[in-house]
Amino acid sequence: MLVCSEDLNVLENFVYGDTPDATAANSLVQALFSLGDEFDVSLYQLSAQHDIRPLVLRTLLTYLELEGYLQGGTPFYADYKFKPLHSSTEILSGFKGARREFLAGLFRCGVKGRTWFSLDPTSAAKQLGTELNRVVRALDWLGEQQMLEVKVSGVQHRYQRCREPDSLEGLAADLYQRNNCLFW
Repeated sequence: MLVCSEDLNVLENFVYGDTPDATAANSLVQALFSLGDEFDVSLYQLSAQHDIRPLVLRTLLTYLELEGYLQGGTPFYADYKFKPLHSSTEILSGFKGARREFLAGLFRCGVKGRTWFSLDPTSAAKQLGTELNRVVRALDWLGEQQMLEVKVSGVQHRYQRCREPDSLEGLAADLYQRNNCLFW
Protein backbone atom coordinates (compact mmCIF):
# COMPACT_ATOMS: atom_id res chain seq x y z
CA MET A 1 0.00 0.00 0.00
CA LEU A 2 1.27 3.42 -0.88
CA VAL A 3 0.77 6.01 1.79
CA CYS A 4 1.29 9.72 1.63
CA SER A 5 0.98 12.14 4.52
CA GLU A 6 -2.51 13.21 3.36
CA ASP A 7 -3.72 9.60 3.84
CA LEU A 8 -2.49 9.30 7.43
CA ASN A 9 -5.57 10.80 9.12
CA VAL A 10 -7.97 8.49 7.22
CA LEU A 11 -5.82 5.42 7.90
CA GLU A 12 -5.57 6.26 11.62
CA ASN A 13 -9.36 6.57 11.80
CA PHE A 14 -9.71 3.06 10.35
CA VAL A 15 -7.16 1.63 12.77
CA TYR A 16 -8.48 3.31 15.90
CA GLY A 17 -12.09 2.61 14.93
CA ASP A 18 -11.45 -1.05 15.75
CA THR A 19 -9.41 -0.41 18.86
CA PRO A 20 -11.32 -0.52 22.15
CA ASP A 21 -10.25 1.86 24.85
CA ALA A 22 -8.78 0.66 28.14
CA THR A 23 -12.11 1.17 29.94
CA ALA A 24 -13.90 -1.14 27.49
CA ALA A 25 -11.25 -3.85 27.89
CA ASN A 26 -11.48 -3.55 31.69
CA SER A 27 -15.31 -3.73 31.74
CA LEU A 28 -15.19 -6.81 29.47
CA VAL A 29 -12.72 -8.63 31.73
CA GLN A 30 -14.67 -7.68 34.86
CA ALA A 31 -17.91 -8.96 33.31
CA LEU A 32 -16.45 -12.22 32.00
CA PHE A 33 -14.85 -13.16 35.30
CA SER A 34 -18.04 -12.42 37.25
CA LEU A 35 -20.08 -14.98 35.31
CA GLY A 36 -18.99 -18.10 37.17
CA ASP A 37 -16.94 -21.13 36.20
CA GLU A 38 -19.16 -22.02 33.21
CA PHE A 39 -21.21 -19.50 31.29
CA ASP A 40 -22.94 -18.79 28.01
CA VAL A 41 -22.77 -15.41 26.33
CA SER A 42 -24.01 -13.71 23.20
CA LEU A 43 -21.04 -12.15 21.43
CA TYR A 44 -23.40 -9.62 19.90
CA GLN A 45 -24.60 -8.51 23.35
CA LEU A 46 -21.07 -8.46 24.79
CA SER A 47 -19.94 -6.33 21.87
CA ALA A 48 -22.75 -3.82 22.41
CA GLN A 49 -22.46 -3.76 26.22
CA HIS A 50 -18.73 -3.05 26.20
CA ASP A 51 -18.52 -0.96 23.01
CA ILE A 52 -16.08 -3.36 21.37
CA ARG A 53 -16.48 -4.28 17.73
CA PRO A 54 -17.39 -7.96 17.17
CA LEU A 55 -14.14 -8.90 15.40
CA VAL A 56 -12.04 -7.28 18.11
CA LEU A 57 -14.15 -8.97 20.81
CA ARG A 58 -13.47 -12.35 19.22
CA THR A 59 -9.77 -11.53 19.15
CA LEU A 60 -9.77 -10.62 22.86
CA LEU A 61 -11.63 -13.83 23.73
CA THR A 62 -9.10 -15.79 21.67
CA TYR A 63 -6.27 -14.19 23.66
CA LEU A 64 -7.99 -15.26 26.88
CA GLU A 65 -8.23 -18.81 25.53
CA LEU A 66 -4.61 -18.89 24.35
CA GLU A 67 -3.43 -17.66 27.75
CA GLY A 68 -5.39 -20.44 29.47
CA TYR A 69 -7.99 -18.28 31.24
CA LEU A 70 -10.98 -19.52 29.25
CA GLN A 71 -11.89 -22.54 27.19
CA GLY A 72 -14.51 -22.12 24.48
CA GLY A 73 -17.23 -24.69 23.95
CA THR A 74 -19.69 -25.41 21.19
CA PRO A 75 -21.97 -22.51 20.25
CA PHE A 76 -25.70 -23.18 20.38
CA TYR A 77 -29.00 -21.45 19.61
CA ALA A 78 -30.76 -19.99 22.63
CA ASP A 79 -34.11 -19.16 21.05
CA TYR A 80 -36.39 -21.55 19.24
CA LYS A 81 -39.69 -20.85 17.58
CA PHE A 82 -41.91 -23.59 16.25
CA LYS A 83 -45.18 -23.74 14.40
CA PRO A 84 -47.08 -27.03 14.56
CA LEU A 85 -47.93 -28.35 11.11
CA HIS A 86 -50.36 -30.85 12.70
CA SER A 87 -52.39 -30.67 15.90
CA SER A 88 -50.56 -31.63 19.08
CA THR A 89 -52.98 -34.56 19.43
CA GLU A 90 -51.95 -35.86 16.01
CA ILE A 91 -48.26 -35.40 16.73
CA LEU A 92 -48.44 -37.06 20.16
CA SER A 93 -50.50 -39.98 18.85
CA GLY A 94 -47.37 -41.29 17.12
CA PHE A 95 -45.56 -41.74 20.44
CA LYS A 96 -46.02 -43.84 23.56
CA GLY A 97 -44.88 -43.85 27.14
CA ALA A 98 -41.97 -41.68 28.22
CA ARG A 99 -41.41 -40.16 24.76
CA ARG A 100 -45.02 -39.05 24.56
CA GLU A 101 -44.84 -37.52 28.05
CA PHE A 102 -41.57 -35.78 27.18
CA LEU A 103 -43.00 -34.25 23.98
CA ALA A 104 -46.22 -33.21 25.72
CA GLY A 105 -44.12 -31.49 28.39
CA LEU A 106 -41.96 -29.88 25.72
CA PHE A 107 -45.03 -28.47 23.97
CA ARG A 108 -46.28 -27.10 27.31
CA CYS A 109 -42.98 -25.24 27.73
CA GLY A 110 -43.66 -23.26 24.55
CA VAL A 111 -45.23 -19.83 24.84
CA LYS A 112 -47.91 -19.39 22.20
CA GLY A 113 -47.95 -16.33 20.00
CA ARG A 114 -50.36 -15.77 17.15
CA THR A 115 -49.09 -18.73 15.07
CA TRP A 116 -45.66 -19.52 16.51
CA PHE A 117 -44.60 -20.89 19.87
CA SER A 118 -41.44 -19.45 21.49
CA LEU A 119 -39.23 -21.77 23.49
CA ASP A 120 -36.09 -21.26 25.51
CA PRO A 121 -34.50 -24.72 25.23
CA THR A 122 -32.35 -24.24 28.35
CA SER A 123 -35.38 -23.41 30.50
CA ALA A 124 -37.36 -26.25 28.93
CA ALA A 125 -34.56 -28.71 29.72
CA LYS A 126 -34.55 -27.58 33.36
CA GLN A 127 -38.34 -27.78 33.64
CA LEU A 128 -38.36 -31.27 32.11
CA GLY A 129 -35.36 -32.49 34.11
CA THR A 130 -33.40 -33.44 31.01
CA GLU A 131 -30.37 -32.33 29.02
CA LEU A 132 -30.44 -29.38 26.65
CA ASN A 133 -29.23 -31.64 23.87
CA ARG A 134 -32.33 -33.84 24.17
CA VAL A 135 -34.66 -30.83 23.80
CA VAL A 136 -32.78 -29.57 20.75
CA ARG A 137 -32.66 -33.03 19.13
CA ALA A 138 -36.42 -33.47 19.66
CA LEU A 139 -37.26 -30.12 18.07
CA ASP A 140 -34.89 -30.75 15.17
CA TRP A 141 -36.32 -34.25 14.61
CA LEU A 142 -39.92 -32.99 14.68
CA GLY A 143 -38.89 -30.37 12.14
CA GLU A 144 -37.22 -32.97 9.90
CA GLN A 145 -40.38 -35.10 10.07
CA GLN A 146 -42.39 -32.04 9.03
CA MET A 147 -44.50 -32.11 12.16
CA LEU A 148 -43.24 -28.66 13.15
CA GLU A 149 -41.72 -25.74 11.32
CA VAL A 150 -38.71 -24.72 13.42
CA LYS A 151 -36.76 -21.43 13.44
CA VAL A 152 -33.67 -20.80 15.53
CA SER A 153 -31.87 -17.62 16.58
CA GLY A 154 -29.78 -16.13 19.36
CA VAL A 155 -26.40 -17.84 19.07
CA GLN A 156 -24.80 -18.28 22.48
CA HIS A 157 -21.15 -19.16 23.01
CA ARG A 158 -20.27 -21.42 25.90
CA TYR A 159 -17.11 -20.83 27.92
CA GLN A 160 -15.47 -22.45 30.89
CA ARG A 161 -13.14 -20.53 33.16
CA CYS A 162 -9.87 -22.44 33.49
CA ARG A 163 -7.96 -20.20 35.85
CA GLU A 164 -8.23 -16.89 37.68
CA PRO A 165 -5.93 -14.03 36.75
CA ASP A 166 -3.73 -12.58 39.48
CA SER A 167 -5.35 -9.22 38.79
CA LEU A 168 -8.38 -8.46 36.64
CA GLU A 169 -7.12 -4.93 36.04
CA GLY A 170 -3.71 -6.26 35.04
CA LEU A 171 -5.24 -8.75 32.64
CA ALA A 172 -7.41 -6.02 31.11
CA ALA A 173 -4.35 -3.79 30.68
CA ASP A 174 -2.45 -6.66 29.01
CA LEU A 175 -5.34 -7.31 26.62
CA TYR A 176 -5.61 -3.62 25.80
CA GLN A 177 -1.89 -3.34 25.15
CA ARG A 178 -1.78 -6.56 23.14
CA ASN A 179 -4.72 -5.51 20.96
CA ASN A 180 -3.19 -2.08 20.30
CA CYS A 181 0.11 -3.69 19.25
CA LEU A 182 -1.72 -5.47 16.45
CA PHE A 183 -2.03 -2.24 14.55
CA TRP A 184 1.41 -0.69 15.04
